[in-house]
Amino acid sequence: NRIDRLFVLDPVPPGHHGHHQHFMAGAQRAAPLWFRECHFLIGRPQPSQHHDKSEYVHTIFHHYLYKPLYRGSRSDIVRDLEEGGRAFADDLGYLLQFNPTDRDLILLPSASFRTLSGTLTCCDRHRRKSPVAALFHQMIPRYLNLAPNSPGWELAKLFGAHLDRLGPKSNLLLGATNERLSQELSAAIGRQIKTFPSPHWYDLDGAPDETQTDVPSTGQRKIGFVGALRKEKGGNNIAEIAKLISAECQDIDIVVQAGESDQTLLANLRPLGRDGKIRLHVGNLSEAQFAALIRSLSLVLLPYEREHYRNRISGPFAFAAANGRPCLVPS
Repeated sequence: NRIDRLFVLDPVPPGHHGHHQHFMAGAQRAAPLWFRECHFLIGRPQPSQHHDKSEYVHTIFHHYLYKPLYRGSRSDIVRDLEEGGRAFADDLGYLLQFNPTDRDLILLPSASFRTLSGTLTCCDRHRRKSPVAALFHQMIPRYLNLAPNSPGWELAKLFGAHLDRLGPKSNLLLGATNERLSQELSAAIGRQIKTFPSPHWYDLDGAPDETQTDVPSTGQRKIGFVGALRKEKGGNNIAEIAKLISAECQDIDIVVQAGESDQTLLANLRPLGRDGKIRLHVGNLSEAQFAALIRSLSLVLLPYEREHYRNRISGPFAFAAANGRPCLVPS
């Protein structure tokens, strides 16, 4: 049956960069092909944050996706799921003003146990039969994993029991963006988690313009690190890697695009930028600029921590693969 309206639940604050905003921009463009309306229910902005107002974007959630209410002991993890789920359900009561029916789809494009539990609790509380689709990209909170008998495993088992208490829900679709995560979630929750490709667009800014990035081209081979500068992405190794390459290969340019950055890691790179060892771009790029930068590289360096990325996918890798750029990544 045709779905009438799409309601996207994504409890992050409004912004202009990152995969959450990438999904919102892509869905806003694609949704009119399938839905009469597409609404985004997102996190409330920070006090100093300005965002574009829209009748289709609703800032309602008090608690952000990646920020646990409680963190530490196993009992805190349980409280985060149970109390956080109820708080999410309370905020989601806002949805009732649209009178959602079984012809409206509720989508969690970056699901967590807490947000999905809150969504199903709200639907059950108000006897709403709208179909729900949830797509998992990773474990949230990020410090948890799904190793048997670990805190993350126990959290998944608790979440699975919560699903069972709500009774059979034929209009619930659970998915993950890679096969390993699907398998681990299925084993822990006790329900089949299907594997779906991550929603991704490569032309949101139109045709990339090679002149849009401020990283100059010298005609030499270029190796680049792109994306958020964080430890889990190997950002703590970039300075040492750059020193080794520049000492051995004078004919290679090293480009570092540090998006959302760990300031300590960024401080290690700034002297290399001043000394001309690397070409450092600090800050996020538009999608067109990002694609243009990747296409200018001979090799994309993504030295991610294997344990953190064994059941995740990478946006920069997806862009590099789509643009035919070779990548150096962990096995």
